[in-house]
Amino acid sequence: MPHATELPTVHDTAPRARHTAPRRGRGDAGQISQMNIVLAITVLIAGMGLFIFGQASDSRGKAQKAADAAALAAAQDIRTDWAQTWIENQTAPTSPDSTPSVTDAGNFAYPTGSTGHASAVNYATHNDNSSVTHFASSNAGYRTIHVRVDTLAEDTEEVGTADRFTGAPQAEANATAEVQWAPGVSCSVVDVEFDDDELESWAIRCTGASAGTVRIEYEGSGTLDASYDPDEVASLFEVRLVD
Repeated sequence: MPHATELPTVHDTAPRARHTAPRRGRGDAGQISQMNIVLAITVLIAGMGLFIFGQASDSRGKAQKAADAAALAAAQDIRTDWAQTWIENQTAPTSPDSTPSVTDAGNFAYPTGSTGHASAVNYATHNDNSSVTHFASSNAGYRTIHVRVDTLAEDTEEVGTADRFTGAPQAEANATAEVQWAPGVSCSVVDVEFDDDELESWAIRCTGASAGTVRIEYEGSGTLDASYDPDEVASLFEVRLVD
């Protein structure tokens, strides 16, 4: 009886297809994380930039406020000094028949360099701790004086994280104030009184000022002890900020 022939075993070597569920790669997650970090940093930088810009604007405003106040304060001191110099340098009448003209105020529109400086420093200090970095006064024309004040404002208190990186914000500003003999004011010597040949009293009367009629009264021939209302005399001048 013939033997049955055994067939060789055939092994399937063909690759089998694998079915796997799609998965999000680690690379995608990393990219999203990096984008979030970049976005956060961008927002942080923008926020700090706006904060610093706001502080700088605030400092500039403080500096300008201090400069305006300091210049006006200095101008008021200059006005007082100018008025007193003008009053003390009048010429007294020498006889009942001679009435001198009032010496023009423009002759004394030359302030000393220090007049008004102390007040400028004081007012700047009281406006957000600003400091005066430059001060100058000068004759600016007929019956006109200008005073310029430069200030530096600095916020001396740290108010946030940005200050620790950038330092306290600083800003500079300047202002010029003008002192001018008020237009339309006219003055004359009046009420001259003599006792024989001795001058007893006389006065200067000014009209056209905002305070109305202003009187400056003198006793005898001296001019250093004149009697007057400082506020009324101040109305003979105009004080204002100029460009």
